[in-house]
Formats: sequence, C-alpha cells, structure tokens
Amino acid sequence: MSYVELFKSPLKGWIDIQFRYDEELVDICRSLSTRRFDRKRKLWLIPETVYPELVRKLEAHMVECVDKRKQGTTSSLLIDIRNDGFLTNFPEISSRPEMNRLFFLKRPRDGYRLADFMRLDGLDVKVRDKVKGVNLDMGCNVELYPFQEECMQFLRKTNYSGLIALDMGLGKTIIACKALEEVGKGPALIVAPSSLLYQWCEELEEHFNKKATIITSKTPAKHRLEAMHEAIDDTGIIITNYEFLRTFKSDVQFEFLILDECQRVKNWETQTAQTISKIPARRVIGLSGTPVENNLKELYNITDQIKPAFFGTMKKFYHDFVYDKTGSNFKYKNLEDLYKKLTDLMFRKKKDEVLLQLPKLTQETVVVELTPKELSFYRDMLIGKPVLAAIANAKVFATSSTLRMHDLAISSKEKELFTLLKEMDGKRIVFSESKQEVKKLAELIDEELFVLHGDVPKIDRGKIANEFKASHDSILLMTEVGTFGLNMQHTNILINFDLPWTYARLEQRIGRIQRAKSKFDKCFAFNMMSKGTIDHHVINLITKKKELFDLSINGDKKAKKWIQEQFLSELSKMNIRINPQTNLLEEVGLYD
Repeated sequence: MSYVELFKSPLKGWIDIQFRYDEELVDICRSLSTRRFDRKRKLWLIPETVYPELVRKLEAHMVECVDKRKQGTTSSLLIDIRNDGFLTNFPEISSRPEMNRLFFLKRPRDGYRLADFMRLDGLDVKVRDKVKGVNLDMGCNVELYPFQEECMQFLRKTNYSGLIALDMGLGKTIIACKALEEVGKGPALIVAPSSLLYQWCEELEEHFNKKATIITSKTPAKHRLEAMHEAIDDTGIIITNYEFLRTFKSDVQFEFLILDECQRVKNWETQTAQTISKIPARRVIGLSGTPVENNLKELYNITDQIKPAFFGTMKKFYHDFVYDKTGSNFKYKNLEDLYKKLTDLMFRKKKDEVLLQLPKLTQETVVVELTPKELSFYRDMLIGKPVLAAIANAKVFATSSTLRMHDLAISSKEKELFTLLKEMDGKRIVFSESKQEVKKLAELIDEELFVLHGDVPKIDRGKIANEFKASHDSILLMTEVGTFGLNMQHTNILINFDLPWTYARLEQRIGRIQRAKSKFDKCFAFNMMSKGTIDHHVINLITKKKELFDLSINGDKKAKKWIQEQFLSELSKMNIRINPQTNLLEEVGLYD
C-alpha cells in the first residue's frame, strides 16, 4: 500500500507532501484546488486549508496519510550572507510585507533580518557569513548617567541594534562605544562625518582603553582593501567617513556597523546611502540627535538602514502612515501608531528630560543697533526684488551689512562682536552661516584663533578642534561644518553671530557646549540680532515657534511660510508691498 508523509513546510501556512514516485499520487496532487511543485526541493506542497481535501482524496484511493508536521521541517534552512547579497533555499513567496521587501532587494544585511522573521515562524534557520571574529579587548572607565544606562538596557533587548536618538550633548558616542565593549566582538566599522573621526578615536582611547584605525580617501585606492584587513587584525575597529564609502567595495563582513549622524543616509537616491545599505553587518546602531527632520520618507530610509524592512515595504509604509497626497503636500495619518512602533527600534531622550544632569544653559539675545546708513541700504536693497530673493538678501544682510555694503569697512554687528569677545575670558566659540564672514572675522580678530569652514580639508577639521581644546583663552570661528557631533564641553561660551533658520539647527550649535560630562555648571549662548531687519522674525520664530522644529513633519516648510508672512507684514510698515502686476517689491507710491 502506498503512503504519503506530510511535514510542516518552511513556507508559513503550507504543508510539504513527500512520497516515492507514483503516477497515481502525482495525479492526486495535480487535482487539488490549490497546490504547487517546489522544483528546488523536488516535492509538492499545499496550503494548510487544503489539508482536508487531500485526506479525502487519499482515503478514496486507499492511500495511507502519515501526518508528521509536529516533528518540524525535514531539514534546516540555510541563509548564506555574501558581500553582494544573500542566498537561501527558502521559497520566495510570503504574505509578510517585510519579507517581500527583503526578497526583492536581497542586500547582505537583509539575510540576517530574514532569518529573524523565519525563526519567529518556528523554522530551523542557520545563517552562514564570513565575519572574522575579533576580540576587541576593551575596558571601561566611564560612569554612565541613569538615562545612558537606560539606553544600554534598551540596546541589550534589541541585540545591540537600534536608533539612539539622544539630544545633542547627551553622550551618543559613549553609548555606542559601551555597546562595543559589552559585546566584546568585532570587527566594527564606525562611519562618521569627517570632522569627528579623531574625536571617536579619543573617546575610545580615553574611556575604553581601545585604539582604532582611521581610513579615509587619502589612503591610495589600490591599498585600501589591504589597509582594511590590516586594521581588523591590528585594532578590530575601523573609523571612516561617509564620503570614503561612496565607491569603495570590500570583501569584509562586520560584527558592528555604527552610523554616526545617521540622517546622512536619509535619502535613498544618494550613492552613499545605497553603498552603506550593502555593507554586511550583524548589528547596526544609528546615532542622531534629529531623527526626523523633514518628512516620513526620510525616517523610513533611516530605519531601513538600521533594521531592514522594519516598516515593511515602502508601499505599505505610505499606505499606513503617509498616504493621502494632494498636490505637493503630504497628509499624514496614524502618527501615534507610527511612534508607538518606533519605540521598538528607537531610544529617544530630550535635554529637558535629563536637565539636572547637564550644565544649566543661559541664553541672551544681543540686540545690535544699525546705523541710519545701514538701515537705509537695507530698505533700498529690497525694492525691485521678488519676495524670496528679498528674503535671501535680507538674511545675508542681517548676518553682516558688509556682505552687501562693500564700501563699508566694519559693520555695526562686527563691532558689537569685538566688544563681546573682549568682555569674556576663556575659550569662546563663534558660529556664522557665512563662510565669507568667517574668513573676514579671522582677518579682523587679533587673538589666538582657530577657524573651521568648508574650505578646510575634512581630514584636518578634527585636528583643528583638538588644537582649540588644548589651547587657552582662544577663539574658534566656525560655519555649519562644525554643527554636528563636535564635542566642545571644555568651553562654556558660544556666540551665534547670526541666527539659523531653524530651532533644530540652533539646538545643534548649542549642543556643542551643553553636553554630558561638561567641566562647567553653567553654559552661555549669546544670539546676536540686527535690529530692524529680518532677524526680528527669525528670533521670534526660534523662541516662540520652536514646536515647528521639534521633530515635526514639514517643520521647515511651515517655518519659511511663517517667516514670509511676518516679513511682508513688516515691509508694509515701511511702505513696501508686492506689485500685483510684476510680483516685485516696490514702494507703495510707485503703483498706488
């Protein structure tokens, strides 16, 4: 008598049918309402819902059915992690949107994630990779704050993978290093902005007694792969910048991948994001003080780098949270469900939640009185310009009138800055959005000076920051290149020579000095404002409308709209309005 054995299939909700070749049994399988033949494993399989139909047909033909599904699958599944993807004998059909995305892309890290899903289904899955086990041999001589220990408990639950979204200055670097120390295995790849490479080295050596190797684009291309293997054997930890990884291909697989300022990979269209997504790593930690900047699509891309297919497919994500698009505007929904799900991946703490553990911040607005000549030029400069061009010009002028008044040697704002600097002792940081203004101030200030702007080679920025740290009573002039990640708790004075458009960017600046482990009990931030200019509206937006920036969706768009409304209202008081025929700013009398 023929008999058929039934086993639980690797494909969730399906049953494997196994028997010695028999034409009658093959015909029975073909007659089932739903069935398929797995050519790779050479067997038939059916959905569990078709099981009663199969039993009836087998009994009608006097065939014995032996149900062995409780014994599990006939063999374990193997997922082979390669640098160009992953291989598995698992049938590429699934009702899970997460697994559908993983099978569609087949990036190396997707293989680890796929194994997690399959194990949740009770399947026996083995993962084979080429991670070269390295003992990191790290110590730890830093005491964590309570909120940092809470963050470590979160990482332990997530197998040391997740998004650490602590506010600026709360010690994201320390947390990541502590994760490396607890796991104790490498190799580890740390990717960070160029200006922070040496800071990472210092944190590891000072607090964890561990050396790391920096590899950048300065390493000759033909020696980069060799340098990476040597670094793994030597220190086990490689530190590099995002730019280096754009075109670099490697045969190395990592235990850890740490992405500092991981909002750098929020745009999937960039080569950097696509390259990083293909780096094989068992564990991924993302660090960012501003995990949500503009829109939810960026959030999807960041989470996908850390835990592939965390939100499933992009289509499902849009359907659940974003879908309802009218024109160029997105309407969001189910945001409470979104952030609830994010808690499984993201650990978030803001400064005001741990305020007692940080130096107290005092902010002061320094109002600069402009001369009648400057104010007259400001007004005349706006006439004849479209609104957006006028706003851009007004913002540059508010930084320093000499950026537009080329016959003016020193602006009122520059004079006020020099007075401020003379009244203060110790190390001081001055921020400006304008590289041109930073260069000019560097020529005018006669104290010991350090300068960071876009023209300074990326590899030299960390060195300059360290030289400033070791100095006494010096000044550091910076553009926005120093906004992210630089650790400056060895000073407590910050002067914002001009104001950024957003509250989030201002927080980034202040976060350079208001940090955990600061040597000071108090920090001081002076925000300089040119009276009678667009600065009035910017400072109001920063101080009164900060909710537009605090992890808001489309915060920048709302801010710019609000600025434009306030700007036009102020111009109307100066008898300047938009000409309805030309859409240019003109004096009221010219077209009334």
